[in-house]
Amino acid sequence: MDFFIVFNACFRSAIWISIVLLPLTFCTWLFALLTVNSSLSDVKSYDYLFSAFAIITAVVTLLAHVVFNKRVSQQSLVTVNLEMTSGANQETGCMFGR
Repeated sequence: MDFFIVFNACFRSAIWISIVLLPLTFCTWLFALLTVNSSLSDVKSYDYLFSAFAIITAVVTLLAHVVFNKRVSQQSLVTVNLEMTSGANQETGCMFGR
């Protein structure tokens, strides 16, 4: 029973991520093609729009798959806490033992 609840929640979040990322990816590819096939080489607006949409797509992907993913954020907090408590050198506070 719990498996289906978790699967349903993961499926819904994947659908929402897809709904957000699909138009962003489309716009990124559209401006990439317009940049390459632009007959006016002096117009830089397509370059800037392509760069902006590529950055927005990357940020949304990072947020969706790392920051807003509960399993990843919980595991990264556990990993950071373990490294801070057991891996730090007591004299210098350096993680690498110098």
